[in-house]
Amino acid sequence: MKKLRKGDPLFINGYPKNFGYSLGSDLIYNIEDARLPFLRLKEWDFYQIITPKYSFYAILGHVSYATSINCTLFEFETKKVIYVGKLVPFKKVMLDKSGDLDSTISYISKDYSMTFKKEGSYRYIDMVSNMNNKESDIHITLKETQNDSILVSTPFEKKKHFYLNQKINLMEASGEINIEGNKYTLDNKTSFALLDWGRGVLPFKHEWVWGSLSTKIDDVYFGFNLGSFGDNRNGTENIFYYGNKSYKLDEIKISFNKDNYMDEWVYESSCGSFMFKMTPFYDNYTTTKVLWVNNSCHQVFGVFKGYIIIDDKKIEIDNVIGFTEHAKNRW
Repeated sequence: MKKLRKGDPLFINGYPKNFGYSLGSDLIYNIEDARLPFLRLKEWDFYQIITPKYSFYAILGHVSYATSINCTLFEFETKKVIYVGKLVPFKKVMLDKSGDLDSTISYISKDYSMTFKKEGSYRYIDMVSNMNNKESDIHITLKETQNDSILVSTPFEKKKHFYLNQKINLMEASGEINIEGNKYTLDNKTSFALLDWGRGVLPFKHEWVWGSLSTKIDDVYFGFNLGSFGDNRNGTENIFYYGNKSYKLDEIKISFNKDNYMDEWVYESSCGSFMFKMTPFYDNYTTTKVLWVNNSCHQVFGVFKGYIIIDDKKIEIDNVIGFTEHAKNRW
């Protein structure tokens, strides 16, 4: 694996050249220097909050020819899903060049506004909508708890293709969600958030696997991010957090049944130091088929049980909620 050097640019002579990983946004996303295929750049900020009873996510992003702005909440037990969002033509939001630097990004229209703001170790999600004569008012505060995050710069077969992705885990979430008359309160003791910060020119046809878990064990932070996408020989997004320390993981094998996503999922390292199983209870399945776009994603939530051995110490968990998703896209 290759560790990226702080201050290196992603693009050299117009093409993505620096691939690997770092524990923060060390690589410079000099997108203004890139020679990109027309209308192929995709950029997004995706926040997801998981509580014992429901999950909520908010997205600001674009695929060059269209911009997506949306919030979605789904309850695990009742299967209720509430979506408030819109898809507008062309690029309507200017996103930041780093997941770590202070910034404010917004979409504002007469019936819908959403803002993501970062100030120091705090992040804010604010959304106000009166679409379809239904009012929504969301104000969320996220507090970062870890010094490190995982950033991966990934190549593909074609030299213009790349994926720059940063995952920030274990953020404590508090605030109020009033979405189309349904009210929810976030408790920062049991509500944890993540940021999926993605920038890339991707192959038209691709798929990925991504999993995440954030919790506290005996008042100590415990979490991990796992995944595979593209050519991961230069670096993976696999990382484990315990307390205020991070531990970079090498390859983790994720096994699941593509014919039945509600079967047990297994996560294991070749050396036996990492072994978890997830028993699913909810499949947040989404699909989009419009013109040439054909995307599907099974984001499967479940309870995790297993262990990791770090510094000769075996740390175990049981009955902790997390998720893993399998996405297959043509876009």
